[in-house]
Amino acid sequence: MTERDDLDEALAVARQPDDTLADATVIVGRLPNGDLEVTDVGTGYDIAGITGKADPVRADGARMADADGYVDFGDGTRWALGGTKAAESMARESMAGDLIDQWAKTSNDASARSHAIQQAAREEFGLQDAAQWDTGGGWSPAVEEGQAMYARHGGVYRDFLAAQHAGTQQFLADRDVGSVVLWRGVKSGAHLPAATQVQARPLSSWAYQRSAAETFAGDQGIVMRAVVPAARILSQGTAGVGCLTESEMVILGGQLNVQSKGAGQWPDRT
Repeated sequence: MTERDDLDEALAVARQPDDTLADATVIVGRLPNGDLEVTDVGTGYDIAGITGKADPVRADGARMADADGYVDFGDGTRWALGGTKAAESMARESMAGDLIDQWAKTSNDASARSHAIQQAAREEFGLQDAAQWDTGGGWSPAVEEGQAMYARHGGVYRDFLAAQHAGTQQFLADRDVGSVVLWRGVKSGAHLPAATQVQARPLSSWAYQRSAAETFAGDQGIVMRAVVPAARILSQGTAGVGCLTESEMVILGGQLNVQSKGAGQWPDRT
C-alpha cells in the first residue's frame, strides 16, 4: 500500500485520524470534471498558479475560505482547507466514492482492498458461515494483504458497509418489501442439481433481472434463482455499491437456498 493510500484511508473517518488532518497544508479539491482529490500543499502543489509558493497559496486560501473552510476559485474547482469541516466532509465523500469504484472494479480477485472489504462484511454482519476465497489451495498474497489492510482500516470499511445496509433497509421497509427474487449467472457449475444450497462470499453480486444473470452465464453456464430476505440485501446502485446497468444487488452471503437451470432453460415466467 502506498503512502498516498494511507493518507486517503486515514482521512476517511474522524475516528481514524491521520496527523495531517490537523495540518493546514492538506486540502481537498473538487476538480472541474467532478472528481475529488486530496492534496498536500506542502509538497509544492500550487492551487492558485503561483509556482513553488505553497505558503502564500495557503494563506490566500485561508483568507478566501468561508466559515466551513470551502474555497471557491470560480473555475469549476472547489477546495477545502485542511483541518476544517469542509475538508473532513469532502475527504469522506472522496473516500466513499473511491470505495464504490473499488467494488465496480472487482469484489475479490487480486485486490487486497476488496478482500479487506469482504472481511469487514464478515465481521460487521456476523457472516461466519460465508465462503472463504477459493484460491485452489492456500491463500493468495492479495488475501493476506487484505487481512493486514483490514487490521488497519477495518473501521472505515465497516462504517461504509453499515451505512449502506441501514439506508437500503429503510428504503425497502418504506415500500413494504419482505423479500426479493434475485438471479446469478455463472459460467461453470452446470453440475449443480436443480435445487441446492450454495455458500456465498460475505458480499455477493446478484441481479434483479434474469436477463442480466443470463448474460454472465453465457451459453454453457447456469442461472441460479433465489428468494432473498430483504434483511440480507446490502445495497443496490442508487444507495451504494451495485451497477445499475447490470441490475445488480449486493447481498450478505453465507448459506443460500437456490434453484438452478442451464442457460436458456428457465421458462419465460418464473
